[in-house]
Amino acid sequence: MTALNALPALLDQLRRENFYGSLEIKLEAGEVVLLKKTETIKPAKHPSSTLSRQSRGCLESIER
Repeated sequence: MTALNALPALLDQLRRENFYGSLEIKLEAGEVVLLKKTETIKPAKHPSSTLSRQSRGCLESIER
C-alpha cells in the first residue's frame, strides 16, 4: 500500500478518534513519501474530571 492510498483510511481513523493535532504530508517529485502525525494534548479546564489518576500524578510530578 502506498502512502497516498493510506491517506483516506488515516483521515477516517483520525476523525473517529477525534484527533487534535496536525498531519504533515511530504511530497517528492509529486509523490507522497511521508505522512507525519503530531498530536496536541489540550488540557481540560478541570483536570480532575477528565484526566486519569495516573495522568494527574505524572503532571503533578512534572510541576514539582
